[in-house]
Amino acid sequence: MKIAKEALFNLKYIFISILFVSLSTAQLPDYDLDNWVGSNFKENAHPFFRLISLQTTSNIVSSSSSESDILIGFSSSIGVDYKRKNLYNRAGVLPMINGSIGIGSNLRLVGSLTGFSSQKDVVIFSSLGLTFYFGNTKESKSNWKFLFDRGTLEGADDFFLKTVGAKLIRGINSGESRWWYGIGTMFYTAGVHVRYSENEETYRRRLEGKTQYIVVGINKNIGKNYFGEVECRVHSSVLVMSLSFNRAIY
Repeated sequence: MKIAKEALFNLKYIFISILFVSLSTAQLPDYDLDNWVGSNFKENAHPFFRLISLQTTSNIVSSSSSESDILIGFSSSIGVDYKRKNLYNRAGVLPMINGSIGIGSNLRLVGSLTGFSSQKDVVIFSSLGLTFYFGNTKESKSNWKFLFDRGTLEGADDFFLKTVGAKLIRGINSGESRWWYGIGTMFYTAGVHVRYSENEETYRRRLEGKTQYIVVGINKNIGKNYFGEVECRVHSSVLVMSLSFNRAIY
């Protein structure tokens, strides 16, 4: 019976891994901005960078506690703009490797990393941040958390992107599951340098913006030291959903 359970769990792990790989490779992001150059460039670019900013923000929140020294996992996120549905084709499905390590009784270091090919460019995104737990988590589980992270996206031929974000989260325990909700703010700076394919001229702009959103998510154990998370980030015109699979290393 024990062997059968272990085999079943291994099959479950393999199935989830295949699912994530399928999602991650289904539609990689398209970061080519050539056809936006013109008088309406900002009207198209700002929603695009807002969507990417929400798509890349760190999502390891509910699972990060002092009970686990190290957390490691991977995720896929997808985003849509209610007013500009064509942006889905640009944002694509973003795969990410996530990690978290405790550096104090109520403080954790979190980070994310991804790399992929987009329009013959090799794009790299990395982020680093801190999660602060209100109260001493060694004595009791804190329901309130504050997450701060900073990210950089480089390698796209048409732009580079830098983000700074913060979330305030409240968790709710429900059996083996844990829900959370909260609010977040994301600031972004983009340096645009689009080259015309016709005359090889360069269109240069610098864009800055801020996005406020609501976050809702759930975490559930799916085996010993393994758990899955779903998190939704909702803006007035943008919805981003992130699905992650993580392992706790004690």
